Amino acid sequence: AKKPSTFLAEVGVINELPKAKPSGVVPQLDLEPGESLALPRGRREYYRMPEKFSYSQLKTYEACPWKYRFAFLLRVPVRGRAVFSFGQTIHTVLQRVYQLVMSRQGVRQGNLFAVPTDGGARRPLGEIVRFAEVEQLYRDLWIDDWYAEPAERERFFAHGLELLRDYYAFVREQVAEPRFLEQGFTMKLEDEGSGKRHTVYGKIDRVDEAEGKLAIIDYKTGEPKRQLQADDKEQLLLYQLAAAEVFGQPVSSLTFHYLEGNLRQTFLGNEKDLARLKSKIMTAIAEIERGEFIATPGKICASCEYRDICEYRAL
Repeated sequence: AKKPSTFLAEVGVINELPKAKPSGVVPQLDLEPGESLALPRGRREYYRMPEKFSYSQLKTYEACPWKYRFAFLLRVPVRGRAVFSFGQTIHTVLQRVYQLVMSRQGVRQGNLFAVPTDGGARRPLGEIVRFAEVEQLYRDLWIDDWYAEPAERERFFAHGLELLRDYYAFVREQVAEPRFLEQGFTMKLEDEGSGKRHTVYGKIDRVDEAEGKLAIIDYKTGEPKRQLQADDKEQLLLYQLAAAEVFGQPVSSLTFHYLEGNLRQTFLGNEKDLARLKSKIMTAIAEIERGEFIATPGKICASCEYRDICEYRAL
């Protein structure tokens, strides 16, 4: 009942497959490579468009639409990277730490629309969770993937333990008010021009609540940024948009917490910031739906996972 593999036609087991346009797909632009770095003339491709979009998808498209094609339409598999395993480990440990805080404070995370139960007086994190517990969580939750050699794995492991120790010392006297941890969301954004609605989804590391307002926190394990540009703020601005629609509560602050040095960058988007981001998202999705996957070779090519198979890579 399934569509036969194209390889069966190539080896003569079955007749050539019909060249019918699949349903629910959008054609890619058919342009000269010298003009737009798209497909050669006469060659057409059809893709099944995503039904929803994440922040990482949209940022990939912004960086290079041709890379987006490889990653999210053709779904070409790539080798994992140690930094991703490491980052996921740290995020999971912090999630579990604050789950302990919530349970021991008598606060329960329900669904998005439930009022969390409140256990009363709050205590500093250091009185609720011991660092020995944090360290044991780290050892239990360690993701042992994609490290090139044992020495690299040991360096990352030691560095992660140091980051968690420094973070614990930084927050141990603070009273945490977590309401949601690793909270997923799905929201609809409407294109004011066409009236078309698109689905955007994501996951927020941590949401605290104080005086009826939400404080959104995102952890970063990479090099800290001491000055944020407009593009750097977009991830948290997207979360601010989601909080208004999904959580139904106002947001008081957006914070990137860089674990290297425990540097915090806190800001809040205004109406102009949010409108600009929404417009940018709508434009990118419209271009994706039109099949505008035009390569933008440059500095990005040096670290691109698809460099070896990309015909437009910068030398």
